[in-house]
Amino acid sequence: MMIIELLEKKRELLRSMESVTLGMRKKLEIGDIEEFLNLIGARQSVIEEIDGIDVLMESISAIAAEDNSIIDDLKHKNIAILHNIIEINSKLEPIAMEQVNNIKQKLKNLANFKNVFNLYGNRPYQLSGFFVEKKK
Repeated sequence: MMIIELLEKKRELLRSMESVTLGMRKKLEIGDIEEFLNLIGARQSVIEEIDGIDVLMESISAIAAEDNSIIDDLKHKNIAILHNIIEINSKLEPIAMEQVNNIKQKLKNLANFKNVFNLYGNRPYQLSGFFVEKKK
């Protein structure tokens, strides 16, 4: 029964990862980058828990011989959840790239504005007795 319990725990974790991934998609679509990054950390901790279960299952499966039909059914359910997570992830990538490109464009515009302001912006008044002209 130990492998079955581990597979059920893994399914719970996969569902949790699926909901976190959906949350990541929503946060990315509205542009909430900080919350998106927090959710990436949460998803990573779930992935680490799943990896721990996988390692434990490998060591137990070598020893135990349980009903393979129940185990196969649980594995197929877990695989279905994984396919859904992969599909959501594939939709996340273009949205993330669009956000990154928007941020790059904003930074480029800010740098251009800064350059223009430095060239043509108001300079402070000369307070000392001499004036040094900069060549451009």
